Amino acid sequence: MSEDTKIASKIWFKQHSKRFFRFGIVGGIGVVVNMGFYALLYDVVGLYDMLAGAIAIELSIINNFVLNERWTFRDRAVKSWKVWFQRCFAFHLSSGLVAMLAQLLTLYILTRSFHLWDKLAYLIGIILGALANYFICSKLIFRDSKPDPI
Repeated sequence: MSEDTKIASKIWFKQHSKRFFRFGIVGGIGVVVNMGFYALLYDVVGLYDMLAGAIAIELSIINNFVLNERWTFRDRAVKSWKVWFQRCFAFHLSSGLVAMLAQLLTLYILTRSFHLWDKLAYLIGIILGALANYFICSKLIFRDSKPDPI
């Protein structure tokens, strides 16, 4: 490995480890928003678990998009409202769809088939969705116009 490649690798790792840490913080906040609204809508309001989950997911998607746009990927921010709305829409379609599928499918399977506590099943779904979401956000939604140095 050449010296330039080593330097580029270190820069890439430093950028992505910091970004991944921030993505994790935003995700943690999103988990609180998601679980909090799920519990409120299911336990207090009395909505059907799938409907409560879908609403809670949407609220956490909006929360996470704004925080990721303004903090995690702020160096990739766009100035055009048109591009911002396109990015928000893309985030909903990709990242949001992954979250919705992972969480609701996991909730359904684990509660109906394995009789797992709904909050634990929901949390497991959040974790599964989060793993895929970082890749989707980093590579597709908040992509850099400049290629990575390696």
